[in-house]
Amino acid sequence: MGRLGALFRLRLILPLLALLCAVPLALLHLTSSPSVVETRVGEAAITMTTTPNRVLFPGQCVVVTWNTDQIQAVFLDGQGRTGSGQQERCLVGDAPTLRVEFRDGPARLYRPPVELLYRHPVVALLLAGLVAAVSLTAYLWLGVRGLLVVLTVVVLGPMLRSLANLHHDFVDHTMFAAIASDTGFSALPPQFLYHLLTIVLSRVFPALNLENAGFILVLAAYVGSSLAVYQLLRWMTNFPARGRRTDVLFTVVTLAIMLAGPVDFLSHRIQSRTAVIPLNLYHSPTLGLLKPLAVMLFLVALKLLAAPHRRVLRHTLLLAALTILATLAKPSYTLAVIPALGLILAYSLVRPLTVNRAAILSGALLPAVVTLGWQYLFLYGPQAASMVYNSAQPARIVFAPLELYLTWWQTPWQWLLPDLLVSILFPLVVYGVYFRQARQSTALNLAWLTFIIGAALGYLFIERPNEGHGNLTWSGQITLFVLFAVSAGFWLQQAHLAERLRLNRRSALCALLLAAHVLSHVAVLLS
Repeated sequence: MGRLGALFRLRLILPLLALLCAVPLALLHLTSSPSVVETRVGEAAITMTTTPNRVLFPGQCVVVTWNTDQIQAVFLDGQGRTGSGQQERCLVGDAPTLRVEFRDGPARLYRPPVELLYRHPVVALLLAGLVAAVSLTAYLWLGVRGLLVVLTVVVLGPMLRSLANLHHDFVDHTMFAAIASDTGFSALPPQFLYHLLTIVLSRVFPALNLENAGFILVLAAYVGSSLAVYQLLRWMTNFPARGRRTDVLFTVVTLAIMLAGPVDFLSHRIQSRTAVIPLNLYHSPTLGLLKPLAVMLFLVALKLLAAPHRRVLRHTLLLAALTILATLAKPSYTLAVIPALGLILAYSLVRPLTVNRAAILSGALLPAVVTLGWQYLFLYGPQAASMVYNSAQPARIVFAPLELYLTWWQTPWQWLLPDLLVSILFPLVVYGVYFRQARQSTALNLAWLTFIIGAALGYLFIERPNEGHGNLTWSGQITLFVLFAVSAGFWLQQAHLAERLRLNRRSALCALLLAAHVLSHVAVLLS
């Protein structure tokens, strides 16, 4: 009774602590005021206003308004703008900068005084206290899933908000959604799920513009990815019991998967584009939307392969829905997992495997063929060159081994294999140190087969036109994300870490490599 009473009191005290941290932060925000720069240079007049003049946390947005007269050109954060206007800017560093080019004389930079309060020790302490109190409250009331929701929002939210505001991938997809919203849904691209959901969200909540609706949608998708990875880890370890140490373990491993990248501390060694395969790129909204769908698609397909006679109809319908949704979000994962499942079905014809062929065919292969076929005709059909690509060159996918890397991205050939190895060190070592068990694991072998097919698409094929875009490399990235999650689950299962938090040499090596993937990627993100 004493332990239950203490737990109940803790559940009440933590929200009060969160409130105590939130109140002064809210007061700092409410008492902020616009920051104004107003000056004259000869005949030219410049006025720049930033609202608010305080930023509490990274990624918080301010509204920039400018008005100029008798000037040559004006740029906001390096982007050309008209002489007057208003735009939202989400900050992860310095305040917005207005560069004004005059008709006579050199250009000048104007930056309003905006306080980045999160750099102040007291504010940073309040923010840390708020996050800790809310995280523990979510854990005590909702369990690990509640904790993952809070931590995913806190860790990835500021970066995603900034990318939604500034990165050209987000900006381009917001533009596509705006065109479709104005002219009709016939203007949507074949991978339209992100754009459609963004339009619907902005119409259901009129206060949201398309940019903010897209950010909320992608943030929700990353929360879903964390929950999907956690569910996959729990299913693979088959360890339903809860405990504080176990909950911490699964939370840390899940977040590690969400933050992992190539073990490549020299990622800027030669040029911006290398042959490394990043499993976490946050600038693509369609890839972000695909991630939870891909993990759940893999898990449902795996359940049909592992236990084909249980709840067949329900799992088949769910698999069909996930296959269609994942393909409409971005076809990258479907292009790899469907051939992998097809190879397993073909193998089952010559070897006695307990595979429900009808469920896999009707739940995955048939919906994928229909959806991918429609997308292929849209993108590479007779009218695609002029309508989609605005080019006289026929639109097609051609077999061109390594052309993307060696010709278009100009990656030195001697870096191709090292770049691949630093991308897959963790899953490669997991398979190697547990080889005897790994070769018998349906989950691990399916994940590896899917990744090999996905990576091969980027290495062996190329689009024409737009050869340098590298759209086929997305398959390697999303399949590597799933492979990391499956390898982590297999590692936890074989090391029995869910039952006892003791590392032997093999499990410690795997843990060290997973940490290296995370630290390397975080270092790149912070650089």
